Amino acid sequence: MKPLTPTQKKALDFIKQSYKKHGWMPSLKEIALNFNVAIPSVFETLIRLENKGWIQRSKGEVRQITIL
Repeated sequence: MKPLTPTQKKALDFIKQSYKKHGWMPSLKEIALNFNVAIPSVFETLIRLENKGWIQRSKGEVRQITIL
């Protein structure tokens, strides 16, 4: 796995904490609201996390993030 930027690490940590707290992965909107950013920014961050080997996403599925 490739190293993460500080923003990517914060996003990954939020995803992990959200799953631990609620039992399901956060939506793009929930991540965006937590960081006060637009949904496209979250989408790009998730793409980068996936490209670096930290997560896997299922295309077309809601809340389908798997932490590797």
